[in-house]
Amino acid sequence: MNIAKKSCLMAGIVLLYSLFLSLPNTIVYAQEIPVTTTSKEAMQLFIHGRDNLANVQLRQASEYFDQAIQKDPDFAMAYLYRAQSVGGYNMAMDNIHKAVSLVDKVSSGEKMLIMATKASFEGNRIEEKSYVEQLDKAYPTDKWAQTQIGQFHYGNSDYKMALEHFNRALKADPNFAPPYNMIGYANSQLGDYNAAENAFKKYISLIPNDPNPYDSYAELLQKMGKYDESTVQYQKSLSIDPQFISSLKGIGDNYLFKGDYTKARDYYDQQYQKSTVINNKLGSLFWKAVSYVHEGNTQAALDIINKERDLANSHNLMTSVFTTHNSAAFILCETGEPDKALKETNMANDLIDEMQVSESMKENLTANVLLRKSFILAQQGDVDEASKVAQQAEKLVNKRQDEGQIKMLHFVEGITALQKDMNDDAISHFKMADNDSPLTWYYKAVAYQNSGNEEKSMEIYKKIAKWNVNGLDLALVRNKAMGKLKAAGMSAAD
Repeated sequence: MNIAKKSCLMAGIVLLYSLFLSLPNTIVYAQEIPVTTTSKEAMQLFIHGRDNLANVQLRQASEYFDQAIQKDPDFAMAYLYRAQSVGGYNMAMDNIHKAVSLVDKVSSGEKMLIMATKASFEGNRIEEKSYVEQLDKAYPTDKWAQTQIGQFHYGNSDYKMALEHFNRALKADPNFAPPYNMIGYANSQLGDYNAAENAFKKYISLIPNDPNPYDSYAELLQKMGKYDESTVQYQKSLSIDPQFISSLKGIGDNYLFKGDYTKARDYYDQQYQKSTVINNKLGSLFWKAVSYVHEGNTQAALDIINKERDLANSHNLMTSVFTTHNSAAFILCETGEPDKALKETNMANDLIDEMQVSESMKENLTANVLLRKSFILAQQGDVDEASKVAQQAEKLVNKRQDEGQIKMLHFVEGITALQKDMNDDAISHFKMADNDSPLTWYYKAVAYQNSGNEEKSMEIYKKIAKWNVNGLDLALVRNKAMGKLKAAGMSAAD
């Protein structure tokens, strides 16, 4: 499954697995985090749901969790995992709040999981980190807990630490499938494609009748530029489960990287049509918009973003509406219309007070708006105002200690330094920004080029031009990078 999406879907997931023992009024897992329920039937349904969730079959998982909750309306862990399947942010928070309301009836380990997941969904990274550290200390040999901790570090881009925890999970059970999937992704992020491929092949061998292993392997092949081989693996995934529609998106991406945007959008449209849940419909519209950005058709991209917004509005998904304003602002800013971008950012900001979300989430969204606004002002050339807004953002960022926002703050400060022709300072900030992002790479290359390091800048432009992980940031800078290479009399193949 697409890694950006998978990281989001898997955030906060902790799955518990072993034979269960029957005790009065409670069923627990021996030597692992206990799972509290009064119903053996609910437990069996939970097990089925958990196994589906572990391998990203979210629709099936949600059905099992719903049935488990019907059997035991006080089944806290079933609510927690139901939040992490399908239905959108509102559904997720409703189920998390229900799980939180039951924490006095569950074990301490379950409480850690519930509170960590609540913090994750609310964007409270300090609290999430605290519960994750408690979890690690309490359950150092629990394969599911260690997988969760690995997920946490992966989400913070600490791939080496993530690998350490995924391997601890495998030490407890060498045939435990889920960690192999994330070991593949972590090694891919570290650039070790051979190790990633070995991990994905092991994942396939352990659960050959599940679609996700083939989908994950397909992503690696796509990243390596092996588009046709990648499509074969995506098709294997779909042959096992035609509803595993992330594979349709993956095939669309292969066509996009081959330059066939129309064919790519055919597959994004298929994803939309076959989707039975709102999350996937919104996602398919987003990727369709991204394809138009790749193609250089900004207006068509914005039209699709508006359709995404209308759909989110019709389902009262205000966090998704907020995201569409940020996407539009990003597109407008990078395509030469910062004034319109600021209007989109201000509309996003106006939504925050209307949202039925926690104060922590409101702080999270406010910090994001301030960072985005500072970026746009800097791109507009108003560096003094950009610096003032960045200082406002910095107060929230320092308070929240969100790794992503810390990196975004460095990126914004790098853009401001770049506008002041302080190229060395810009490079220093970009090195501390999100270095998984082609957007960071691009502006770092610009700073190197401005400082006279032509060789380094061309090296980065080539990397962007040959990159095969789809995203809005790549769509916005790929053609620019190719233009820089062309102006220097070079190409990505040189």
